Amino acid sequence: MNSKPDVSIVMPNYNSPVVDQTIEAILNQSFRRNIEIIVVGKDDPNFIKPNPKITFIRTKERTFPSKARNIGIARARAETIVFVDSDCVPEKGWLQAILQNKEDIVTGAVEFDAPSFWTTCDNFVHFYASSRKVKRGEIPLFGTIQLKIPKSKVLSVSGFDENLETGEDLDMAIKLKKAGEKFYFEPNAVVRHYPLRKNLFAVLRHSMYWASNSMAVRIKHKVFLKLPFWLQNRWLLLAVAPFASIAVTANVYSKIYNWKYIYLLPIVLLAKLAWFYGAFRGLKNA
Repeated sequence: MNSKPDVSIVMPNYNSPVVDQTIEAILNQSFRRNIEIIVVGKDDPNFIKPNPKITFIRTKERTFPSKARNIGIARARAETIVFVDSDCVPEKGWLQAILQNKEDIVTGAVEFDAPSFWTTCDNFVHFYASSRKVKRGEIPLFGTIQLKIPKSKVLSVSGFDENLETGEDLDMAIKLKKAGEKFYFEPNAVVRHYPLRKNLFAVLRHSMYWASNSMAVRIKHKVFLKLPFWLQNRWLLLAVAPFASIAVTANVYSKIYNWKYIYLLPIVLLAKLAWFYGAFRGLKNA
């Protein structure tokens, strides 16, 4: 590709079994723009096929998303960057919806339903706030499962913190918010998420792992986040966890559009308990 692309799509990858479907879905988007796709990481099964629109930066070892995205950002030639995870398959109209939203920093929706029961569980438990039923508008923070953002704004906060295995997107969102940036949700930009969670233990472990790593970010920004005292003290957090888990679960189902998933209520409650246990463990190292 000789001409400068309009959009650089940056995708961290670690042997995703659906990365080929992700790439195909991007290339088949109806909204025609000059795009480049930058995939960073490992693809041992060789699902990524050569294509002039694809730059595949293969890493020798597993590279966590923070570093992979920074590598992709450095290679990106467009000012507009769209992040998408390699276990997400965009629906038709995804790219058009996220690019036509005139706000600078925009994230989109996650379709919860999947062929696997446990994948549906994991999606709902961790992305219930990103339902396609949520109204378009400003949101407090963002994740990078999919995100449109100007390259200059990513670089203004020195990219992603490569010391973080997870929670790097939370850290970046907080840094940008401190700088006065605002974030927006676009419900018509939808991806289907296919994480490798095959049982209840995998769903709960995901919650624990994310919470454990994110506590370092929360403590780092505790003044700005106005973090409550009980969330900073390990033993107090553990004592409050059962009640807080019930409160969070009740908040999840306070939205009418989530009632469709009422059958997942016990799993949601267990996942919230797992989150607080992971946060308890994470505070030890924060």
